[in-house]
Amino acid sequence: MIFENEPPMKFVSFHANPTVIKNKERFIQAVGLALNHNPILSDRERLAFDLFGTSFFQKSVDAHFLMLMMAAETLLDPALRSQLVRDHVEKLISLTRESSTLSQSEKDSLIGSLQFLYKDSIGQAGQKLAKRLGNRKYAGQKPSQFFTRCYDLRSKLVHGHIPRPTRDEIADICASLELFVGDLPAKDRGRFSSKVLLTLLAS
Repeated sequence: MIFENEPPMKFVSFHANPTVIKNKERFIQAVGLALNHNPILSDRERLAFDLFGTSFFQKSVDAHFLMLMMAAETLLDPALRSQLVRDHVEKLISLTRESSTLSQSEKDSLIGSLQFLYKDSIGQAGQKLAKRLGNRKYAGQKPSQFFTRCYDLRSKLVHGHIPRPTRDEIADICASLELFVGDLPAKDRGRFSSKVLLTLLAS
């Protein structure tokens, strides 16, 4: 490392052991609120909440963002597409299966990919779930628009898109994404609101 000698350089270093103090009464209140909800979580919902909670302890903003997106995607349940679409996919599968120019391994790979088209894509399923949040706004956008924006950033991050999303771009959207994931409905009945989890994390 090279430094200019005018003005003369000074170097300072220090070590610290920070302690985070939580409000005991607020924490007890949050636990009581959680117990009163009588949460009954499916394995999928439990995983989503685990990812959501763990996301707050990531040092990297990219990791924090991706874990929040994973939590949201875990709650998705892609619906079957229309019969018209499924019939079209079936034709594509039949053409692939009957191909005389493709190897069996290539056929199996393509057929496996085509079978995913019977159901909505992750993007479509995410938009449908987001629409259940009504008229709320996240980063100035409707829920479905916000999910699409986040999913686009997620895809660019994990698939090596050039140019890569900047750290500032991801950091700017993380705060809104925390609220978005926290607002996502887990179940129609007796759901354990992730607002309770947010309260526990903030206690």
